[in-house]
Amino acid sequence: MIKAIIFDFDGVIVLSEQGRFAALQQLAERHDFEISDDMFKKIIGHTTHDFFELYFPDLEPKKLEKLMHDYQVEYKDKVVDHVVPIAFTNEFIRNYDCDKLLAVASGSDTKVLDTLLKHLGLLDKFTLVVGKEHVTKHKPNPEAYLYAAKELRLSPDECIVVEDTAVGAEAANNAGMKVFALLNGINDRDDFEHVKVVGYIADLAQLHDALDG
Repeated sequence: MIKAIIFDFDGVIVLSEQGRFAALQQLAERHDFEISDDMFKKIIGHTTHDFFELYFPDLEPKKLEKLMHDYQVEYKDKVVDHVVPIAFTNEFIRNYDCDKLLAVASGSDTKVLDTLLKHLGLLDKFTLVVGKEHVTKHKPNPEAYLYAAKELRLSPDECIVVEDTAVGAEAANNAGMKVFALLNGINDRDDFEHVKVVGYIADLAQLHDALDG
């Protein structure tokens, strides 16, 4: 029996990747290297630090440290200005009155998550918010989802996950949880070709069909 719904954040509750990517392109230009437009999808599902380590492994440690500092000051500290709510997900959460617990499990900073959820008027709807500070390994490692289940005092098979990336869906699968893929206008079904999902969600009606039962 499903007792909790665990939402990813970026790409499920808000769209922030475009703003984050644009900010990183500007930072890179100032630091004398280029992040090309065709790398956009590579950032989705990864923390900013992991993105740089994966795709720019030759960055000197001091330059990476400066990049992360500038990113904090110029983007993360003003993150409210850079995100767009996903309307149907926000409406579902805001009006949710069924008996399942609601939680967030994200690779973002907890401070950012709390700030944005409060800004959206959703923070009080969640029993638990898990951010990157709560884990040592990021998705597709299942640690965030396993941590969430433990804190909710539930077994993994009592939780269902809503994700927008194959990396996140793989993390949920690795945790032993069923996962729905949320289609947000940036991703598509082909992105989940090699990962198991129990269904796709693209609007409010489909969200209710998937999660109200």
